[in-house]
Amino acid sequence: MRIFQFSLITIASFISCFVELLPSNAATFSNSEASLLLDNFNILPQNPNADSNREAIASGNQFSIADASGDGTLAFINDKDNAFLKSDFNSSASGNGSNYYSLGASDSLISSTFLVEENDTLSFDFTVSLKLKNKVDSEFYGSVTTYTEVSFSLFDNLTNAFLGDLAAVGNINTNLANNINNDTIFATSNLNFTIDSLVEEKSFTENKEFANLDIAGSIQQTFTTATQVRLQASTFNLSCTQSIQNSDPCIQTTVPESSNVLTLTIGFLGISAFSIRRINKKNNSVVD
Repeated sequence: MRIFQFSLITIASFISCFVELLPSNAATFSNSEASLLLDNFNILPQNPNADSNREAIASGNQFSIADASGDGTLAFINDKDNAFLKSDFNSSASGNGSNYYSLGASDSLISSTFLVEENDTLSFDFTVSLKLKNKVDSEFYGSVTTYTEVSFSLFDNLTNAFLGDLAAVGNINTNLANNINNDTIFATSNLNFTIDSLVEEKSFTENKEFANLDIAGSIQQTFTTATQVRLQASTFNLSCTQSIQNSDPCIQTTVPESSNVLTLTIGFLGISAFSIRRINKKNNSVVD
């Protein structure tokens, strides 16, 4: 009887150990959007140039689903009656199940030059929008990071001297390991600017978070000497999710495969069951 009880305890111990090793299961979601509009230039842009990149990585196993995307549109119209720059980019990542990883990213870079006369002013209007959203359906598993940034800077094109910039940044961390939490959304500038409207919404609580920022205004930068001004504008979006609770969801971490752990557990259960049958057979022979 004692041997039979020991075998049952052994089975329970093996089950307990391997349940702890089973991969986590969590549904996660990340989405970021960044848009920039520059228009109403008082000086016609020269030598416009634009480029963009997109990346998507999604991996999982037979017990999970993962998806990721990075996309957007970019336009720089250099028309004397209607010159404008417009950039709309986004990223998303999601997963459900165990042992998955997904990363979506996109970025854009735009540049142009302006010939500003002595004691003249370069002016234009701007509209900036950031939208971020995170979700994790578990307190113990799954982690999400969402980041987005929009900025434009002015340089002296001949000396490369920095003249000032405006930047808007948003970041949300949800359910990261070690209680890492760098949730923020803000805008800053050292240019001569005027703000016409500013709307901010955010919720940095629990496992469902979001942040939105919309700014509209104008830039009026005066130069005492004739200057060839270079404008550089950029957007960047990043979405990362993992099935485990990680300190950096953008770095892939592997976890034990469910099939291997299950096979190993069944193997130990089979050994213990075989031992019980042998014990019972031996006990029966003694009784006989």
